[in-house]
Amino acid sequence: MKKELVSVVMPVCDEQQYLKQAIESILHQTYDNLELIIVDSSTDYMSVKTLAGLYEERVRYFYLEKQGIGAALNYGIARARGTYLARMDADDIAHPERLEKQVRFLEQNPSVGVLGTGWHWIDKNGKCIATPDVTETQEALKAKLLFHCPIRHPSVMFRKEVFEKGWKYDERKTAEDYDLWTRLILHTEFANLQEPLTGHRIHGNNASGLSEQKVNQSAAESARAYLEAVFGLRLSSYQTVDFYPTEAKIPLQEPIEQYLARQVKLLLAIDLLNRERGGFDRQLLICEIRERLQRLSDKVLGRFADPSGGVLLTIFQNESEKIQESADFLGWTEESEDDLYQHAVQEVKRILENRNLILQKPISFVIYGAGARGLGLLKEYERAYKENGINWRLAGIIDKKTIEIGYGENRLTRQPDKLSEMEPDYILISSKLYEKEIRDGLERMGTDKEKMISGDWLCYVQAESERQKPG
Repeated sequence: MKKELVSVVMPVCDEQQYLKQAIESILHQTYDNLELIIVDSSTDYMSVKTLAGLYEERVRYFYLEKQGIGAALNYGIARARGTYLARMDADDIAHPERLEKQVRFLEQNPSVGVLGTGWHWIDKNGKCIATPDVTETQEALKAKLLFHCPIRHPSVMFRKEVFEKGWKYDERKTAEDYDLWTRLILHTEFANLQEPLTGHRIHGNNASGLSEQKVNQSAAESARAYLEAVFGLRLSSYQTVDFYPTEAKIPLQEPIEQYLARQVKLLLAIDLLNRERGGFDRQLLICEIRERLQRLSDKVLGRFADPSGGVLLTIFQNESEKIQESADFLGWTEESEDDLYQHAVQEVKRILENRNLILQKPISFVIYGAGARGLGLLKEYERAYKENGINWRLAGIIDKKTIEIGYGENRLTRQPDKLSEMEPDYILISSKLYEKEIRDGLERMGTDKEKMISGDWLCYVQAESERQKPG
């Protein structure tokens, strides 16, 4: 294999606690023809500069006044000398063979311009928390990019020629990676290596966590622009909120049924436009539509109100079948769109009415997860209790860690093995990152999986006065 120079670009903000480990995970690669470019925007720049200086010519240090990750990356890339460019975060770690395996793949696949890898989520001590599944192929990645990011930014390796053609990060975007992928994938091939070759650290101060709402807003804007570019038209009848990733807290300013009905309408329009104009493999597109509708149903309606997670999907499928049965499904009119929307509103209203009846029953539940999301869920419960007069009783909060969260007599959480003593009707899981692990653990304990609910739905329990506001 040719030993082309690889330039690894690492922006540094204030991650000094993990920086030495991140640097050494790059410098100890089996692929040794590399340069590490540190673009430092931290408040304690002298300590970063001193640390970088310990590695002499292998690390090139630059200081740049804080302007955001996109600006730091553009700055570093402009100074890179390598044939290949690799991303790295200052609080992550790279597997020793990461660069070697990525270079080998790019040498063998000249059509691929952007290559990511699988990854582990790791905690602040470097312990593996979870290993997500990874989407590998171009067509599947194109479909996945519709509403979320299937490529882990710190795992990516680019061909330098991609940037030499004029592409760069949009420095106005807070979801700068997702924005670049949605623009770039229409012009070069993407791929992911399945093997986890990076460790992405979760420690509470990650950049995306500090401005989550801004990141989600930025991602939604990019998702909309991506679809408009693929289909060559403006989706002017939809709102930015319609393109939010499902894992985000959606900032609704309207009744829930209007938002969900418009989601069905949007996804049906995407399917029809794709059949007319192309852009996505239809089977892969339908898989993404199905997954989005099921996640939205679980998130907003709650599994107890929609046990199969299928009410939105059923509306979508029924309307899709009606259109296909018509003489010319590509002649779908604005009038038929309005009919669909009104029908979907009524169907979702019916489900919400069932949910509201359930909320009035004397039901006990626990919140599983005592972190920031658990505390947020507790506040949402208190809000919903006051505004809606719900009859649910919070039996407590459980977590593997017994920490203070501010609820109950001793203000402490309880261990999962105490769950049977609490006998809750439902378990609201607060954590997105640990959700699969929590569900698997509860099932091993013999817990009925129908009792487990993604806790997000509480955010969308609105007082009747709120639900009657015009959209």
